[in-house]
Amino acid sequence: MRIEFFDDELDSIRAVDVMSQRSQGNMQEVVIPPASEAPVPQEGTEELARLLLEALERQIRLNTPVTRQQVRYLSAAMKEHTLELLDKSSISDPKAVRKLAGIIKKDVLADYGITTLEEIPKHEYNVAMHNIKTWNNMRIVREVVKEARKREEEAAEAALADAEPATG
Repeated sequence: MRIEFFDDELDSIRAVDVMSQRSQGNMQEVVIPPASEAPVPQEGTEELARLLLEALERQIRLNTPVTRQQVRYLSAAMKEHTLELLDKSSISDPKAVRKLAGIIKKDVLADYGITTLEEIPKHEYNVAMHNIKTWNNMRIVREVVKEARKREEEAAEAALADAEPATG
């Protein structure tokens, strides 16, 4: 059955074919008993109980977040992958490591539409770990490397300026 409202007024009640979702005709009235009083055939109660239990277990699995230890592993994997990516360009600048690890973290969180690693569903842990280990946005890596090299050059120039004798 399909019940349609216009604002807070009942507009129509129609019988609906469950398979095609097409209206079968208007109805003048309908009796809707409370769900708790819906009769359940005796022969189907065990199967129904099994299906409900499976659905509940599946829902719990989907809503169970990763453990604190798994969050630490994910964070460590991000740092490790960041170091591997920057090592290819001979960069070990802590600021570059923090920035790139933060970008990887932001991308992983965006994949799930969440704001913290603690919100990643436990059943997605292996997928999240795989996404971290295979993250490879080379445009961003090049930008971070370029910024790190610029900081290195500025530091070297400052060191040279400090080492030159004062002329006077």
